[in-house]
Amino acid sequence: MHHARRLGVALDQQSLVIVRLRAGQLRLASEMLSATFGYVVSSGNIEVLACSIELSAAIAAELGDGTRAARLAGAAEALRRKAGIPIPEPEAATLERYLAPARATFARDAWDAEVAAGAALSQQEAVALLLSPSPEIAPRPRPAGSDAV
Repeated sequence: MHHARRLGVALDQQSLVIVRLRAGQLRLASEMLSATFGYVVSSGNIEVLACSIELSAAIAAELGDGTRAARLAGAAEALRRKAGIPIPEPEAATLERYLAPARATFARDAWDAEVAAGAALSQQEAVALLLSPSPEIAPRPRPAGSDAV
């Protein structure tokens, strides 16, 4: 039961990370997500790991670190593909919402190369990237009139 409870807490935290991300509370979103990494990595649950990597990619994109975002997104996509676990549509839409502006700052070939570099990572290398500190970068400006939700 302890494992099930920890899984539930990790999933709840991931949901709260999305709320904080949408509210523009990037530092809090990042801290909340990071607090789950120990369990997520040790659990062996590929779907929860992929979701954590995707959320980390969204945060990186929102912080203006497109290279990290692309590599994390590629790593998560490869993990899901290898495990035969497609990304659920709501999660795909959330991820795309944050990756699209980051992708727009790259030449298409450059973005694709970064995604491919992430996809080429082993699971251990993807975890190392997830756990590596991300640089402190000011959040990218939001377009006038964009909603925070």
